[in-house]
Amino acid sequence: MAKTRLSPYGTWKSPINARMLSGKILRLMQPRLVGNIAYWVESRPTEKGRNVLVRCTPSGRPTAVTGKKYDVVSRVHEYGGGAFAVHGDKAWIVNKPDQGIYEFAPRRQPFCVIQEDSLRFADLQYDTHRNRIVCIAERSGARLKQTENSLVSIDLEDGSLQTLAAGYDFYSSPRLSTLGSQLCWLAWNHPNMPWDGTELFVAQCNPDGNLINARVIAGNEDESVFQPEWVRAGELVYVSDRSNWWNLYHWNGESRPVLRMNAEFGLPQWVFGMSTYGVIDNHTLVAAYTYDGNWEAALIDIPSGRLDKLDLTYSHIEHLHANAHGIVMLAGSDNEASGVVYLNVNKPEPKILKRSSSARVAAGYISPAQDISFPTEDGEMAHGLYYPPANQDIPAGRSEKPPLLVKCHGGPTSSTSRTLDLKIQFWTSRGFAVLDVNYRGSTGYGRAYRRDLYGMWGIIDTADIIAGARYLAGQQLVDPQRMVVSGSSAGGFTVLCALIFHKMFAAGASYYGLSELKSAMADTGKFESRYGDTLIGPLPESMVDWKERSPLYSANKLACPVIF
Repeated sequence: MAKTRLSPYGTWKSPINARMLSGKILRLMQPRLVGNIAYWVESRPTEKGRNVLVRCTPSGRPTAVTGKKYDVVSRVHEYGGGAFAVHGDKAWIVNKPDQGIYEFAPRRQPFCVIQEDSLRFADLQYDTHRNRIVCIAERSGARLKQTENSLVSIDLEDGSLQTLAAGYDFYSSPRLSTLGSQLCWLAWNHPNMPWDGTELFVAQCNPDGNLINARVIAGNEDESVFQPEWVRAGELVYVSDRSNWWNLYHWNGESRPVLRMNAEFGLPQWVFGMSTYGVIDNHTLVAAYTYDGNWEAALIDIPSGRLDKLDLTYSHIEHLHANAHGIVMLAGSDNEASGVVYLNVNKPEPKILKRSSSARVAAGYISPAQDISFPTEDGEMAHGLYYPPANQDIPAGRSEKPPLLVKCHGGPTSSTSRTLDLKIQFWTSRGFAVLDVNYRGSTGYGRAYRRDLYGMWGIIDTADIIAGARYLAGQQLVDPQRMVVSGSSAGGFTVLCALIFHKMFAAGASYYGLSELKSAMADTGKFESRYGDTLIGPLPESMVDWKERSPLYSANKLACPVIF
């Protein structure tokens, strides 16, 4: 009998090719429900990445709301988000080329509501009682020392702009109560990022729309409040990390926790319009939350805090939005790419409205993620997702160990996702093991874990990816002589730190990674211009640290191949 030849790890033939990775993969963003109609923004690679506002009924097919002349993108904070609002059959969008707000309605030509070269808008909310848009405005100009952010309203009859609140460095999340008699919003100042500390304001709205009696009801410089939503007049829900975990709180004059869990109901607010929960009725929420890196969705009774999990198969959930009619969210699983998912409130059977990718791969070529935790420096633990090699065409049984690819996510506050990612399966189906690391600083493990990176950026994130690789080698799961590392943006910076200051990896790939920290931070927008104060230290006092941690100044220590 002829012996079956075992192909070496890393050389296996795979049906997952580069064309699949660079093909027609849509980026789906921020779905919302208006009545029972779902809206979302999709970035289309076949149209040079143009962002289109799409609508879809639960039983219908997605149709574009915006035509080819429009690109739905806000540039506030540079990262944008919250670039559309819908009411009835009307929609308002922020158009990328001029950052103006445009109105769309059936059987009418789109028209510009407001546009000024010095203004950008985000987090659009329609005020049904005053026919206006309430949103965040960002003003720039040669006469200003720095960009100015404020909370404003825009009259939809004449396009006039009224400032509602100003004086803080940043604003987000304006939300009007059902009767339009109250407005809440978040605000914060430098050097904080919104996941460090924000304040939640509530004010009364006069009939003419002016605000009175504005007061802070939650949050401070050391408490991050996320996504306030009105339940009814005088009563709202918000997310706060005051307990170390982003948990849900209820306010009706006083705040109390809805329930206490060692789980995250909030996310780092890099963009506007983020949502992890929705209000079904006066006493019921539906929420998505992550626990030890795994996502769940549940119905929550506000008065009692009772949590009833939804029986869903999704391993990653984001941008959940809901109302009395249904639930919409972006969700994916180990064997399904992310998509816009709709659920009826009374019959929560998922319906996929749109998938991000139409590519199909047989289950035998897919390596499901495995949760791992491993010891790192200072007696701490770090976390990640491990993907062993998998290919249905390759027989089991071999003495050699596979090569390892370690991935470093960006942010650095981000986190890994279990959702099917063909960029990972490309490698595992060829015989590589992959470790996607949630190094200290990542979201999903509480405020303290997120803040461990402060003052230590470039040090403990690097230590954690090295510890993860060393752990897998110690478990006899990978070949310690064949380890490589890759990452983008902040993850690319971590890659360079690992390759230059340590000798663990045989090669690396840095995708738009930072190599000189001071110039990189100086070249960013106002939003994250002080982020380095917490990640490294304030300037000029910490200039030595900024230079020592910049890989550029130690490039002569690089002793292995790296691709940029």
